[in-house]
Amino acid sequence: MTTEKYFEGTHRLGRIGVALAVLLLFAVPTVVCLYYDIMPSPMDVITSVVPLLTLFIPLAISEVFSYTPLLGTSTYLTFLTGNIMNLKLPAVINAVEMTGVEEGSEASDVISGLAVAVSSVVTMVIIVIGVLLLVPLQPILESENVQIASKYIVPSLFGALGLGILVGKGNGGHVIKGKLYAVIVPVILMTLVFFAIGAHYTESLSGVLILINLPIIYFTSKWLFKRGKIQVISVEKDV
Repeated sequence: MTTEKYFEGTHRLGRIGVALAVLLLFAVPTVVCLYYDIMPSPMDVITSVVPLLTLFIPLAISEVFSYTPLLGTSTYLTFLTGNIMNLKLPAVINAVEMTGVEEGSEASDVISGLAVAVSSVVTMVIIVIGVLLLVPLQPILESENVQIASKYIVPSLFGALGLGILVGKGNGGHVIKGKLYAVIVPVILMTLVFFAIGAHYTESLSGVLILINLPIIYFTSKWLFKRGKIQVISVEKDV
């Protein structure tokens, strides 16, 4: 199979999978409402959905633009299975770094797809085991120690990812020096926004703020790169 046929087939299966998922998402509640004769009126649907869409549409768009360059064609499977930030993205980042392929390359696309697929299978297996053991393990899961520890899972995960970004040696035979300069302007702007509008509104507008930050980071990085503040240096890989 040629590379072109591989990507064409992957995109075709991805589009079909997304279309079927959207169809099922609408079909299940529609069938339930029709069966029990509890179909809501169009106005009820609009009033309930619009506030959610104003939050999630910008967030979804920003996630597509943010994750697709790294995920490649595995974006379809990633968004279908969910748990992007806490499972799929860390799996892809670690897989790409461990294999030493260059981000955005064809090899990276294949590695990302394998990482997402394996992560999805493992997640489903764990969910099945969790469902089967939910009742026997309920006293343990509801214990105070487990409840306290569970609050630190996501911060620990992002701490590990952040440390990897700060001290990472790069991949694909390249090291980026001065990359943290690119986040100075967005961090300052978002800090000012946070104090100006408050934590509640900042969280509600997170999708919009991400969309605003994307071009800021892009043009800031480009400007710093042209002036030599950010450098992409080729390094020899260990054999």
